Amino acid sequence: MKLSAHYNKASIIISVSVLLISGIIYYLIINHIAREQLDSDLGEEFGEVVDYVNQNGRLPKQADFDEDVTTFTKTEVTNFSARFYDTPYNNPKEKKTEEGRAVSALVKVNGQGYIVTIVESRENTEYLIQIISAITLALTAVLLCVMIITNRFVLNGLWKPFYYILQQVKKFNVADTGKISTIVSNVDEFKDLSDAVEKMSSRVTTDYQGLKTFTENASHEMMTPLAVITSKLDMLIQDEKTWP
Repeated sequence: MKLSAHYNKASIIISVSVLLISGIIYYLIINHIAREQLDSDLGEEFGEVVDYVNQNGRLPKQADFDEDVTTFTKTEVTNFSARFYDTPYNNPKEKKTEEGRAVSALVKVNGQGYIVTIVESRENTEYLIQIISAITLALTAVLLCVMIITNRFVLNGLWKPFYYILQQVKKFNVADTGKISTIVSNVDEFKDLSDAVEKMSSRVTTDYQGLKTFTENASHEMMTPLAVITSKLDMLIQDEKTWP
């Protein structure tokens, strides 16, 4: 596998991991913000109930609460802390059950305690979260496609000088007089590599030519004494044959 393929693989894995983790965190944050907003709205609704009781001395009717479902339960409890929680919401208009958010708190009417429970639908909030999540996923997919295309074409073009140098190194023959030519590149590392390879090939070729010349000269210089020695040996052999 080529270096660019390794880089593309690592880049895509890291990018997908970061985007998925970021998407999950983003979803949790949006969900938390939406829930806090619902709790704030429910708190305001309960505040309106308290104001109504203080002004009129009686409990409000369900018609006063728009689409919120409000119930009042008598209680003898004197200390009850308000709490927010998730609960099903029965939509009175569409007659279906949806996800909802509720608040329960204590209110007193003429000395009688009531647990006020206000339930509000989360459908609009969930729909908004789904839209935001869908947009985020779409942007993530587009970003990944752009990254893959960019890595495929831009990086392949970026590595062309390296592959050009590699091909020249593979074809290099020390016996040839030709040298590896330098390349023009905007990448400093490739320029340095090209210069280093060019200098190395030039030095290797020069050393080879020097060694070849030395060997030829040494061979030529050794031929004369060898010829003299050979002729002397021949003369000695001839003298032995003619010796009385």
